[in-house]
Amino acid sequence: MNEGDHSDPLQRPESPQKDDSPPPYESIILEDSLHSKNQGVEDRNRHHEDTTTSTVFGGQDDLDSIASSFDNFEVNVVDPVKQGEGVSAYISYRVVSTVHLDSYGSGQREVIRRFRDFTWLRDCMRKEFAGIILPALPPRNVVEKYKMTPQFVEDRRRALQVFLKRVLSHPLLRHSEELRLFLQASESEFAIESSRISHELGNAAPAESSGASSFASKTLSSASKFFKSISENAGLVQANIPGSLVQQHVRNEESPEYAAIKNYYNHLEAHLNEVHQQAQRLTRQHARLAKSFSDFGLSLNQMSVKIESMSDDDGNAHCAVLGKKAIMAGNGWDQSAKELHVRFEAPLRELLRSIRSAKRTIEDRDECLVEKIHAQLIVDSKRSALAKMQATPGTRQDRIMEAERHLQAALKKSQETTERYTKLVQRMDADVIRFQKERAGDLKHILLHFAQIEKDSYMTTSKAWMTQS
Repeated sequence: MNEGDHSDPLQRPESPQKDDSPPPYESIILEDSLHSKNQGVEDRNRHHEDTTTSTVFGGQDDLDSIASSFDNFEVNVVDPVKQGEGVSAYISYRVVSTVHLDSYGSGQREVIRRFRDFTWLRDCMRKEFAGIILPALPPRNVVEKYKMTPQFVEDRRRALQVFLKRVLSHPLLRHSEELRLFLQASESEFAIESSRISHELGNAAPAESSGASSFASKTLSSASKFFKSISENAGLVQANIPGSLVQQHVRNEESPEYAAIKNYYNHLEAHLNEVHQQAQRLTRQHARLAKSFSDFGLSLNQMSVKIESMSDDDGNAHCAVLGKKAIMAGNGWDQSAKELHVRFEAPLRELLRSIRSAKRTIEDRDECLVEKIHAQLIVDSKRSALAKMQATPGTRQDRIMEAERHLQAALKKSQETTERYTKLVQRMDADVIRFQKERAGDLKHILLHFAQIEKDSYMTTSKAWMTQS
């Protein structure tokens, strides 16, 4: 094999036919159960799906070079700078973007944002675009944040850039007003507007909140959810509706295809997590080999100097030559370790986060279904209570009128929850197909990159040992 050979390292020579089908990562369950009823949506987005699969790891073939089928934008997260000291320290980033959409205007924009601003954007989109599988953000890591190692800062910068590119690649998310605000508003305008939007949505924490205020906001949000759950359960008890009845309705309304989707993602997360852990081990192994060969080469060089000072034979020359080859091999392993981290291990980690994001969307759907069924059962209970009052002689008219008002309020809430659930399901059914195809393409490219890195690594080390010197 020639050094310049860049043929597909996964190509099977004995098979003359090229297989372009996606790997098993794309579920047959999803394709069979959702494709038919979303054919119209898929046809409209065919160009988006096809080109995203082929270009999602374009250019330099790493996580930082993810491209998009929507080519009317350019966005980069650059210049990470540490701000402050101690527990209040954080990293700011310069977000440089050019988006050719009417709502964005023309020209390049540069803004300063920090990690919690990215979190705010994602929280807003989760509220506004319920049912959409959102791009994943890197997790919060308190320990690494305070260490702020160059590797951690660069990995997070790259992941934040990928997040924005995936958002702008999405046919719905890129029209988000919150995204436009994030990319184009000045720091002062963003602080004011993000706080206003957070208040209106009632879910996302304000972007300008920090430290204790941010913690307090999250605590209040959790408390709100807790009391909401108590209120709903109290409503069930008051209406004499057992919780088991709600769960029975949930099981009846869930389709077998949807249950299979949930099971599929649970298993996929477990398998992908194992693959990512092994990828980390491989990357560390390459780094250890690099250090071992380099240390071995340096030791041989030192020994050759000692031999030359004590003897006239050519033993020192052999040690020097072997030491040089070992150092060259170590440099090759070091380069492959760096490439594996950027082009293999990090993309797998981002892929794993995206699967977890899909599971969060499934959880949102489940919660919305429970709310819908809960509201329907409350309506049935209040309708039955009203009918009983009307059929009972001597019931005061004011009590009947009050029961009618309660029934109307319950009907309104039931209609709202049904509409919200229906919209979420329609969005999710269409978006799952897009998500599956894009992530299948990602996985294919990641594995190809791994094979190419390994091939190039062994070619480099082989060349080092075969060099005449």
